[in-house]
Amino acid sequence: MDHCGFERSLMSLTTTRRGFIKGGAGLSLAAAASLYMAGCSGSTGEGKVLRYGCANPKVSLDLQTNTSNEIGVAESICEPLIRFNEKLEMEPVLLTKMPEISADGLTYTFELKDKLPVHDGSNLTANDVKFTFTRMFLPSTKNPSTNVYDTIVGAKDVMDGKTEELAGLTVQDDTHFTIVLESVQAIFLPMLTEFYALIYPEAACKAVGDSWGTGTNFVGTGPFKLTAESPTGLTLETFADYHGGPAKIDGIEVSYVDDPNTLVMNYKAGQIDLCNLAPSLYDQYVDDEEVAGSIVAYTPASTRFVNLNLHEDMFKDPRVRQALSLAINRDELVNTVLQGASTACSQFCAPGEEGHDDSLETLAFDPDKAKALLADAGVSGLAFDFPVRSRDEAVATALQEYWRNIGVTANISIMDDGMWVDQRAAGALPCTLITWTTLCWIGAEHMRSFFYSSKASQRSSFYDSPTFDSLVDEAEATMDAAKRTDLTLQADNQLVNVDFGTIPVDWPQTPYLKDEDFSGIYRVYDFKFTNQLA
Repeated sequence: MDHCGFERSLMSLTTTRRGFIKGGAGLSLAAAASLYMAGCSGSTGEGKVLRYGCANPKVSLDLQTNTSNEIGVAESICEPLIRFNEKLEMEPVLLTKMPEISADGLTYTFELKDKLPVHDGSNLTANDVKFTFTRMFLPSTKNPSTNVYDTIVGAKDVMDGKTEELAGLTVQDDTHFTIVLESVQAIFLPMLTEFYALIYPEAACKAVGDSWGTGTNFVGTGPFKLTAESPTGLTLETFADYHGGPAKIDGIEVSYVDDPNTLVMNYKAGQIDLCNLAPSLYDQYVDDEEVAGSIVAYTPASTRFVNLNLHEDMFKDPRVRQALSLAINRDELVNTVLQGASTACSQFCAPGEEGHDDSLETLAFDPDKAKALLADAGVSGLAFDFPVRSRDEAVATALQEYWRNIGVTANISIMDDGMWVDQRAAGALPCTLITWTTLCWIGAEHMRSFFYSSKASQRSSFYDSPTFDSLVDEAEATMDAAKRTDLTLQADNQLVNVDFGTIPVDWPQTPYLKDEDFSGIYRVYDFKFTNQLA
């Protein structure tokens, strides 16, 4: 796909957006280039550097201690054993081949590539893999994301502080190891692709202790090496000894810009080559000739839905919940309010994830039936509070109007992100909008992580369906993909069309701007900077 809007000529000269820089913009670019070249050696890309603008995550790159990896940089420095490629196919990264799985689904056998080079001159071995997974469970790590990984035999004993020996991961030699699970987990392999499972070199990690993830001592096997870090950004140099062959550029310059609109203006000025386009700005820039041709659409496995607190008396009758769903014209909403930067929901599971059915039609819009259901339920003059975060205000306002048309009043209030999170956890939000994303592209886990009875009670939902719980349990316990997909579809239907336990609205896109001079960049939730970058 070609992406470039503001391209060609100026005073009969052919140029690109990247070369059209004036005044202060030119000075800023020169400063960035100077910062990069100061830390660059062994270049392979003839001076070509990707300039990436993003918000400052303000957290460590150690993704065992936090869950913020939206900028994608940590995965270009350290790597998981396997990953999803741009076709959403799992492929080996640090392994010679995909792991073998025993007939009972409990034992995974791995073979690492031999003598994997690390940025500090050492080599990664199977002992580093065991160190990484053991560290994941140590109480001192305070890892917030051990779900599914904790089914490795012995993981819970490590988490409980009973031992520091992870019994279920056995190293045979430098390149061979096995992992044994307590129970069959169909999503275990996809979970190994996630940034929570990046493999860390033991010696380097231990040498810096609690500072791991900050500064240039954060090293790994990835295609890019961190050479500079400051409050304003990062400098990464192409790793010449990368096990898959070096990237065809010299490095990546990451500039922190917190304001989404400023990011776009910097892109237009030719100061950066890649940045996210905030969905709230899509309408503003989709027809801007300077950037419209650079917009790349990306739909993650994310679902935006109306979360109803089923402990509230007004939402206990499923007819009321169904009526609220039928009142929504999803196709109109995504084409007008969201300017096409989204897809109307036909179920909960998003396109691309296991359990999505492309043949399903958009969830029904039938306001007359909605009114009839409310009348049948003996409900009139229904009104409720509808607190949302500012990012969801436009969609909430559209829903408010749809519901007004069936005689329902939703009182919108805008809530601070921190307060919203606290209120949701306390079960205090009567009705709100939530966007929920899965990183493993497995629909059963996507739904389980929010709507399973033990989870929903923590998220202002309180959905409690033994049928739904049983279906996702059975789905995740089978290694038969076709059976798992069928069970996931059944669970999705139970949630959305039988119990009306939630109201899916749309599958949001997360568009971004990319200069056409660069290739080999793709997204699976976050940006993937691999050795294919050119």
